[in-house]
Amino acid sequence: MKVFLLIIFALTTSVLAQVAKHPFTFEDMMKLKRVGAPVPSPDGKWVVFDCIDVDLEANTKISHLWIVPATGGESRRLNPTPNHEERLRFSPDGKQLIWTSKATDPTQIWVCDFDSGSGVLVGKPHQVTEISTGADGGIWSPDGKSIVFASAVYPDCKDDACNKQHDEELKKSKVKAKIFTRLFYRRWNAFTEFKRSHLFVIRADAIAETVAAGVSPAESQPTRLPLQKKEPRDLTPGDHDVPPFSLGGQDMYAISPDGQEVAYTMPLACPLQTRKPEARAILRKFPPVPAPIPRHSIRRTENISPGARKRAPASKPINGGSWFKIENQGKRAI
Repeated sequence: MKVFLLIIFALTTSVLAQVAKHPFTFEDMMKLKRVGAPVPSPDGKWVVFDCIDVDLEANTKISHLWIVPATGGESRRLNPTPNHEERLRFSPDGKQLIWTSKATDPTQIWVCDFDSGSGVLVGKPHQVTEISTGADGGIWSPDGKSIVFASAVYPDCKDDACNKQHDEELKKSKVKAKIFTRLFYRRWNAFTEFKRSHLFVIRADAIAETVAAGVSPAESQPTRLPLQKKEPRDLTPGDHDVPPFSLGGQDMYAISPDGQEVAYTMPLACPLQTRKPEARAILRKFPPVPAPIPRHSIRRTENISPGARKRAPASKPINGGSWFKIENQGKRAI
């Protein structure tokens, strides 16, 4: 009898073990949160990051903002909203955060005050950009007074009204054929259409005139703030992509510590008959202007990485000045 009970116990234990353990499936993988690039706060107390949640039934991937103490501990949601939010960046003094939000369509840059003592957002986030082509990849100027971001625009347009008009004409046109004469013309399952990625700058205290199609905390409604609307300025006009297409990683543009120069990666024009276009690191200089935001009138544009493919410029101070390090395939340029 004892032997029989031992056999039954062993079989039951084996069955329970098999139930508890199972091969790692696709559904299990989709349940894992996908953590984006971590960004430490200037005072070193916190680390913020975006984290993607996958919903197989709804067929959605939504990114949310998270925060965790830099010394370790439990991570938590930073902004309780159902909107897709990503690419957090601290202001130089650590008192504000910007991020890209799909609270509007297209995406725009939002900002909110941040309390470093408790690691929470203070007040209601508000929309900074209101450009019809959308805004992404915002970074702060070293003085915290300006925000540089990327947007895909028509290269022949000099203002947002022109971009809006082109979009409407393309939408209404019955001709859906596309003619391409240079790379890139397709990325994954989408065509590049007729737009080019450009870098723009806007005052950090600018506030969008209208907020529609959503709001970035979920439980509140946008408040009417004192209007400081300012049109963004195109820093890289022309028929080229700045930054070029990327699958992630470090930003391919950076601002010098004195705020007077922007280094960025730009692919050279390449016909379809030749090989893949190469990226070049470009340094664009601006005259020093003692104002809340420089006029950003271009003084000089310089190729600082001739002769090789280079990406991801990074700016660091040295002896009161600045230098740029550009990551290269196989070597570095300084």
